[in-house]
Amino acid sequence: MKLSMATRSRIKRVCFLAALASAPFIANEIWPARSHATGHFPPAAAGGSVQAEITTDSADSSAASPSIARPDPGNLPEPADDSTPINYAMDRHHIRIHVNADGTAVVEREVDITPYDEIGVQMAAQQSETYSTSLDHLEILGAWTQRPDGERIDVLPDAIQDVDEHTGLEGVYSDKKKRVVVFPNVEPGSRLHFHSRLNIKKTTFPNQFTLETLLSPEVVYRDFMIELTHDEGIEVYFETRGLVDESQTGPDGKVTLHRYRFRRDKPEKYELTSVAWADFSPYFIVSTMGSVEMLGKQYAMRAEPAEMPTQEIEALANAITEGIEDPFEQARALYEWVVKEIRYVGIYLGDATVVPNMASDILRNRYGDCKDHNTLLISLLKAKGIDAQGALINNGYSYQIPKIGGMGSLNHVITYLPQWNLFLDSTNALTPFGVLPDTDTDKPAVLVRDGKVVRTPRQTPADNMVKSQVELRIRDDGVILGKSHSEAFGPVSMGSRYWMTKLYREDPQDLIRRMLAASMHPGNGEIEVSGLWDLANPLKFDFTFELEPITNFPGQGAFNLPDGLTANPMSGIMVDFSKLRRSTPRNPMPCASSDYEETFHITLDDGTVFTQVPDDVVFEENGLMYKAHYERSDRDVVATRHLVMDLPSNVCQPAEILRLIRLVDVLKRDLRSQIFYKSI
Repeated sequence: MKLSMATRSRIKRVCFLAALASAPFIANEIWPARSHATGHFPPAAAGGSVQAEITTDSADSSAASPSIARPDPGNLPEPADDSTPINYAMDRHHIRIHVNADGTAVVEREVDITPYDEIGVQMAAQQSETYSTSLDHLEILGAWTQRPDGERIDVLPDAIQDVDEHTGLEGVYSDKKKRVVVFPNVEPGSRLHFHSRLNIKKTTFPNQFTLETLLSPEVVYRDFMIELTHDEGIEVYFETRGLVDESQTGPDGKVTLHRYRFRRDKPEKYELTSVAWADFSPYFIVSTMGSVEMLGKQYAMRAEPAEMPTQEIEALANAITEGIEDPFEQARALYEWVVKEIRYVGIYLGDATVVPNMASDILRNRYGDCKDHNTLLISLLKAKGIDAQGALINNGYSYQIPKIGGMGSLNHVITYLPQWNLFLDSTNALTPFGVLPDTDTDKPAVLVRDGKVVRTPRQTPADNMVKSQVELRIRDDGVILGKSHSEAFGPVSMGSRYWMTKLYREDPQDLIRRMLAASMHPGNGEIEVSGLWDLANPLKFDFTFELEPITNFPGQGAFNLPDGLTANPMSGIMVDFSKLRRSTPRNPMPCASSDYEETFHITLDDGTVFTQVPDDVVFEENGLMYKAHYERSDRDVVATRHLVMDLPSNVCQPAEILRLIRLVDVLKRDLRSQIFYKSI
């Protein structure tokens, strides 16, 4: 593992705010190869299991679900560009919704899937629905396998089981369950039928309903349809991308049935560097809240009572800020207390998914999720007369939010201080005051009290910086003795602080071994880290090391500039860019402005001299800059490399990605250049 400070920090706490009953999020891909958009799915389940009634369609139920002609597995659809494999297809995916006047609803889903090969069988041979045991009632109305010869084999009741829904995040607990249906006798060419009904019994926001569905770009959809009806007297609003509106109207011109369809015969190859699917894939959102600003106010109605300071909180705020008169420094002290003293634990039971606990309870428990961190911090700030409010945001790699009141992408809440136009995310103990994780930056955010959409600040090179100085002495036998000092500032330091807490504190030598193995330089070393928890100052690394020879000494030869043990080798940056698509990208990608600089001073013993160094390198193009400068005397070489990416946004469009690729090619060429020497 090369400890590359250039790696964008993905260390974050995902706080799920999707209203699990009144705002279900239906993921239409079967078992996607990757989780594309952090936080777009409901949280993990824990706690007791509630067994809902499970029934199986009768033998003649197929009459209500007309047969769909299955494609011949030997005649696959034409693959998409880049030979995207087609392992299975959604022959039918129908969703029917009825919304009641009080915001409760019934959602039925019918799916027919054809796997084409063994991989498709593995992906499709089990299906699941996620639901909240306290807010929903879920039924499996029918599930069977229809084999290629026409034989139908029903799924038996014992092959339908409830299991806990897991996100893989530590400290997240909820009442979410996943009802898993395991299909029997599946082979390529089989047809898998799945029919479910979700009764939403309780709404999180009073009398409000919202539902979102996102269609995976990697899936073939031959017949995707959503139909919606609703009781008289309520208004519903729709937002779609890529779907065809086939709604029906009555004689009076009013819509009697809302219907939207979608079809795709070729999947798209997912680009590993791409932004989340939600920013470019087809989607459907329906809500009784006509704007995302209204959604913010609905959240504020539930959250603001919990933020009121109590006498205990006022006393604590005064104790934390004792001797501090400047309100800005008071805010810093209160923030740092919350991030250090309140550990992250998410407990999502019922409407606690979007409703925070009372500030006094959070203080007593000393734990909470993002809503709770935000609530307690606001309460402490209010106790000192500092205005603050919550801001709904996406904590992932989605940079767009709906116009209407949908919560699929608004999965996180942070704190906004209007007096300084300052955003704070107190859910990560390694985040300095005034610094946002990269997954929070340059994004739309809904200010819940004001009911308006603003944008968090983008990163700048001055915010995101690493400086390294390395001294290397190469003995006449080729052994390299070195020491280095690095300082990391801003978001780029967060990932390194995380690794230091995980690896350095547990076993510093294990960290050294990993770094040397990644650099392919056998040797040994020591590391000293300072400022790990001093969030007001940069994180500092000091390495001392001894490396085995990288070329033959004594004699004549050349070598690439060795990284040694440093916190920010340029070769590590190359790894971060290795996944960039070489041809024109289809989709934007997350990116971050940054400033990396490293200086190497290499000294030879008396028996060897330097004979040649690489040419200087200068690349400057639209905010991108890379410069390398080499100076040589007989026994000394000083090499300076400086990389600056001053990007207009934290989302790079395809044209900007091509410029990054040109920058990477220049950097790669320089890293391949060699320093020549000879023995005397």
